[in-house]
Amino acid sequence: MNTPEKIFGTVSADAFVGRGPELARLIAHASDSGVLDCHAAPDAGSSELLRQVYDHFYRTASGIVPFYFSLRRGEAAADAGRRWVREFVTQAAAFDRRIPDLIAAKPEIRSLVEFVSDHHRSWVEAAVSLIESDAPIESLLAVPFRAAANGVKSFVLIDEFERAGDGELAEALRRTFADSDVPSVFCFARRFRPAKSSAARLHIDLHPREDAGELIGSYARERHVSLSDETRDLAVLQLGGRPVYLKGIVDAAAARDASLSSFANFAAIYTDELFGISIGRKIDRELDRIAGDPELEKEIFDALCLTHDNGSAHETEWQMRLGITAAECDALLSLLHEREFITRASGRVFFAVSDKVLVDYLHARRELETSGKTRARVVAETLSENFGRSQKLLARVYRRDAAIGLREILTTFAGQRVAAVSIDFAKFDAELKGRADDEQLAKVAATPDRVSLPTIFFSVNAADIYPSIGRVADVERTAIAFGASETGDTVAWLAAEFDSKFAASLDLTEYWLDRLEMAALASEFKNYRLWLVTREGFDEAAIQALAERNALGSSYRQIELLRMEMGLSERRTEVLPEQFEITIPMGADSEIVAASFAEDVAERFGFSHRAINQIKTALVEACINASEHSLSPERKIHLTFTPLRDRLEITVRNRGLRLKDRQPAGDTKTGQRRGWGLELIAKLSDSVEILPTDDGTAIKITKLLS
Repeated sequence: MNTPEKIFGTVSADAFVGRGPELARLIAHASDSGVLDCHAAPDAGSSELLRQVYDHFYRTASGIVPFYFSLRRGEAAADAGRRWVREFVTQAAAFDRRIPDLIAAKPEIRSLVEFVSDHHRSWVEAAVSLIESDAPIESLLAVPFRAAANGVKSFVLIDEFERAGDGELAEALRRTFADSDVPSVFCFARRFRPAKSSAARLHIDLHPREDAGELIGSYARERHVSLSDETRDLAVLQLGGRPVYLKGIVDAAAARDASLSSFANFAAIYTDELFGISIGRKIDRELDRIAGDPELEKEIFDALCLTHDNGSAHETEWQMRLGITAAECDALLSLLHEREFITRASGRVFFAVSDKVLVDYLHARRELETSGKTRARVVAETLSENFGRSQKLLARVYRRDAAIGLREILTTFAGQRVAAVSIDFAKFDAELKGRADDEQLAKVAATPDRVSLPTIFFSVNAADIYPSIGRVADVERTAIAFGASETGDTVAWLAAEFDSKFAASLDLTEYWLDRLEMAALASEFKNYRLWLVTREGFDEAAIQALAERNALGSSYRQIELLRMEMGLSERRTEVLPEQFEITIPMGADSEIVAASFAEDVAERFGFSHRAINQIKTALVEACINASEHSLSPERKIHLTFTPLRDRLEITVRNRGLRLKDRQPAGDTKTGQRRGWGLELIAKLSDSVEILPTDDGTAIKITKLLS
């Protein structure tokens, strides 16, 4: 029987992207022993990761029998033990007979005794007897060891381990598998603190933006949902890179036969899901499980709303509002903290304001339940809000990505003595401004005029301590760092980056000095220093204002020098080669437009007239071939020009038939110039490469710069 693409997994292996290192680590543990603890962020896709590990071993039939088991909150240890035996025997039988459908069928366990191979029968019969005899939990959990004694090497994958809490089942599982020869994985929420833990650990965090973008792209391709680059980026930002939500949005679009090609499309589907299955009902179920009672769930929801509105609340306020005992409130807040609906610290409850989905859920549900508006009106208003903020959300991220990383820089301060010209704009303006880079670097290295930096122990975004500053600046552009000065005194550095087209004026500089000073006074800092950073530095009056307050001011160029002096990598990602792109329709002599565009690019980068003519002719030939032989459904040719230091690379792409799928060409008439193909292109260029594609043809033409 052919092994299906998915067994426990909900997506195909090809569509499961962004978890290569974690997947490899788990697969490698199957050859080890003992317990590997997986600490997973909520909705980071840890369950799918374990399921993919299971599917990997099932597909490869490597001799390692995978066993996936998900714990259930509130399930008695004895009931979990009996289910453990049933599911282990069923999965082992499915692996043995190569019939994965057996897992979903959930056959009566006694029937599997005669079903499995002869060499499995003895241990399976013994396992069945354990269930029928009400054996103790340790005996039930030890079934994988019975199987191992009969030559069955298993790999145990336990999901949602936190649901066992610190009760009898959790203790029994730890006792059974700690230091055992049967390798196992215990996966649980990263904020869960088990009574006992393993030294072997794997952290599963939320996907970074790039990986999350690749992931939703793979989901969309698998479900044949059109997804634009802009909407992909918006979805990743709005959904926080959570695989569960990314997949839910794509599944919802596929179910509606809708696209995700515009912000309006995404806003409509996201809004529906806030009130629907993949988001709204999912969060509803989580709160229901935590509360265990509908009335208490409603009170928890109201308390979450109030905590969101106020930023934080005392734990005693929660206890009084919910009308439960201190012990019950502690247990409930622990579950909410574990799920990261809230954060508990020093007797206070803080709302997870960075969770955009949770914030939207609270707003949407509160409007439905308390506003008195019709559902249709609430949905319409929510849709309008979600669409209206799309551009703002992306714009904020663009600004954040362009930020210099003040908090990161402050964290690296460790008492170094750096050149004053690297951090004090007055010195830079007088000694280095306008000089060549090598002169600046030489001065930084040689100058005896030095500034002692503090030793920083801890840094935060300024808004975390002084929320008011978050109203006038992006969170990433202000920071507060705590440490010790050169003399050993406690000191706080307050820093802000702000925009100014020219050298910052006195008014603008004083505005930001006032903002930081207000943060220092409100936080009751006794010893502090202010640091302002802007692109072009400061004018003469602003420099004087900085000096009067013993503040520092720096330009972006100084930040580059400071980073180099301290051995820090560049904040911004590596700049890709400059590229030019153009899309032309097939036919109607549009290749002439492409040739003209190529001429402009080649001239700009110093190619000779002879080389330019060769580039134009090769490109025209490539476009003609694409037009006449590709059978492209969209009738478009996509051209990318990439000038590099010593060459120009031109990529010609089109949808339709791949080059190797085309029928052999028939006879051509003598003297016909159109469609001479790769032979002519190769003669006119320095190299021609056929790039691998799933659909259509991509040719890379390279011309060296003589």
